[in-house]
Amino acid sequence: MKGTDIFRLTCIIVLWAVLCVAVVTSQRFTLRVAFVLVASAIIVFVPLYKKYVRGKKQDSHGGARRKP
Repeated sequence: MKGTDIFRLTCIIVLWAVLCVAVVTSQRFTLRVAFVLVASAIIVFVPLYKKYVRGKKQDSHGGARRKP
């Protein structure tokens, strides 16, 4: 992974963590808040995983990546 990719991922992770802390500290922690945090993690990190981790594994094994 390139240095710019690592920096980009780090910025996204830190921003997501700060927003999660803001949500948790601004209200009571309930099941709804937990669901929102888990759902936001899935929405943010699954596409990143598919792009950077799974995509790199396919490239290193000679597999062709699908174009969107």
